[in-house]
Amino acid sequence: MYLGLTGLAFMVIGPSLIVLNKEIMGEFKFPYPILVSNLGVTMSVVLSRAAAALGYLNPPRNASIEGQNYLRRVMPVGLAHATTLLMGNWVYLYLDMGFIQMLKAFSPVMLLFCQSLMGIGKPASRVVTLSLFTISVGTCVTCTGGIERWSYIGVALMMGSMIFESVRLALTQFLLHDLNFNVLEGLYILSPA
Repeated sequence: MYLGLTGLAFMVIGPSLIVLNKEIMGEFKFPYPILVSNLGVTMSVVLSRAAAALGYLNPPRNASIEGQNYLRRVMPVGLAHATTLLMGNWVYLYLDMGFIQMLKAFSPVMLLFCQSLMGIGKPASRVVTLSLFTISVGTCVTCTGGIERWSYIGVALMMGSMIFESVRLALTQFLLHDLNFNVLEGLYILSPA
């Protein structure tokens, strides 16, 4: 029951935020994408700190994420996340939402490629790799008729956003798996970065 509600909330909130960001960045011509992104990140910091203050979370302590190690292990995740958010919101000024979503179909391919380059996780079989690529290309072919606005800058921003998102996810997987943190502990550590 809990997982069903969580999944339903994810399916409603995610697209709603995409539409809201599009409205803010496109329709209202708000030219500060990093400010829009920081609202969500700031809430993550506030809520994770509130969970710790109210006793729902014991703040994780580990020498591998403190001091200099914080700068080496956690800050790159924060930098990749900030860049993803900046580019991911900035792209709304250049491309239509439908085209942006079509380009996002390549995200699993980029994540797989990034994880392989970084040596994180098991390499995917050729069948899995081919399947992901086929799904991504199929999504693009299906959506090609809906491109109303095209921009090289927009496509470059979207590709950059997906690359940095792939790096962030790979580094987060490495960090959380290596240190055996749960999601809320990871949020507590990563959101300030």
